[in-house]
Amino acid sequence: MYEYKARLVRVIDGGTIDADIDMGFQVHIGQRIKLFGVNAPDPKSHDSVEREKGLASKNRLMEILPKEIVVQTMLNKRGKVGRILGTVLVREEHGELTNINDLIIKEGFATRYPTNEDK
Repeated sequence: MYEYKARLVRVIDGGTIDADIDMGFQVHIGQRIKLFGVNAPDPKSHDSVEREKGLASKNRLMEILPKEIVVQTMLNKRGKVGRILGTVLVREEHGELTNINDLIIKEGFATRYPTNEDK
């Protein structure tokens, strides 16, 4: 598991973000990150119910993510469309890290996507 400081660029949907990852030594790389284990509704769906849920999920993620985040990844772990799979963490005022992947599921804005870790 690798952990990086990152700056949120934009929220794509309730399970995907674009971030500028700090690789160290003033080297930054822009990446699309799929929230590992998160299955969010599609805000661009043709189904009006799914689209509404997808927009709510995206909006909630935009509300809870500050500009400065922490991203945990596994070396060379990418999803089926090439996005980095990662866990997004937010440092709270008291210094503790909150797992955003778990929070968005807990709040009902997404469901758990089965992973190899679930087996």
